[in-house]
Amino acid sequence: MVSIIEGDSISQVWIRLLDEIINNGTPHVHDERHNGTTELLNAVCVIHDPFNVKHHDFFSFTKALEQLKYIPLPNGFFWGRDELEIYSKQFLNPENENGFIYTYGNRLRKFHGIDQINAVIDRLNECRNSRRATCTTWYPRDDCVSGEVPCLIMVDFKIRDGVLYMSVVYRSQDAYGAFFSNLCGLANLAAFVAHGTDCVVGDIVLHAVSSHIYDLDLEFAHNVIRKNLNLLY
Repeated sequence: MVSIIEGDSISQVWIRLLDEIINNGTPHVHDERHNGTTELLNAVCVIHDPFNVKHHDFFSFTKALEQLKYIPLPNGFFWGRDELEIYSKQFLNPENENGFIYTYGNRLRKFHGIDQINAVIDRLNECRNSRRATCTTWYPRDDCVSGEVPCLIMVDFKIRDGVLYMSVVYRSQDAYGAFFSNLCGLANLAAFVAHGTDCVVGDIVLHAVSSHIYDLDLEFAHNVIRKNLNLLY
């Protein structure tokens, strides 16, 4: 089973994803921690214009960081812009400064001394049509036995006709609590790679193998949909 959810903005895709999970997901799926969820398997989300700008107006990482401040926030979103910007920058921060078992920035940029993001930029600059510009966060030696493992597993970049396309795979994603902030962080990462390869940012495609809403958040999800009906249709 595959559900394809697409839209022009991160906000629009978020609202449509929540609605899809509520209407077509499987209720009462419990995880290792006995948390109840409504789950949608293989949700493929396509965001056509993550920065809410036309491609030809989008030239630099500096502009991307500025534009990130103006990504429309849906009504009822529970983070402020400052929190969202801090979280987004963590996707590029190689340091695990807060004692977490992992951070995406650390896994992508400094895990065992490897900066996968700069390696991707170098590879794409060497071959614009490379199919090898792929980063992974999963480290089998640790993650096969750990109780705390990354949700984001893979990030892939392709350049076609001067446009950078990002594809990502999540093994698991909290659709209500994490999707919007995850996508802002990923858009920030895409902008960084686009700047390093002299490209514009194109579609971001996110495949969540398990996209779910926790039972405790279902009413909140209903409320945010009701407040953003203009984005649903």
